[in-house]
Amino acid sequence: MGLETIEAKAIKDDVLEAYRNEFREKLKQYQQVFTKLLERDETIIQAIACGKVRSL
Repeated sequence: MGLETIEAKAIKDDVLEAYRNEFREKLKQYQQVFTKLLERDETIIQAIACGKVRSL
């Protein structure tokens, strides 16, 4: 294609940004659920079995 390195990096960063944002959101959700489970002294398996969180 004859793209300059800087142009190729910019395109790559633009394409990957949506995936990065999705990852950050899922990580944030996981952290919130995990923190709540720790506060309740409850395991993830127990929470899934009770229907409090969906299976991973």
